[in-house]
Amino acid sequence: LDFDRAFREGIVVADDVLVLHVIYRTHSQCARLGLSISKRVGNAPARNRWKRLIREVFRKSRQNLPAIDIVA
Repeated sequence: LDFDRAFREGIVVADDVLVLHVIYRTHSQCARLGLSISKRVGNAPARNRWKRLIREVFRKSRQNLPAIDIVA
């Protein structure tokens, strides 16, 4: 997963809590997730909890997603 490319060229989708950078890929069949949680979210346990929650949502919905890279 190329984080720099996602930040530079990705489509940005955001709300009050979460910012997603999304890039469509043509050479793959599955979606991929990369996490970059800011220290503004809180201390390490708070950031780890966010990561666990985001990974679980991604895991449950992965089969319904097109071939994209998501950086949250």
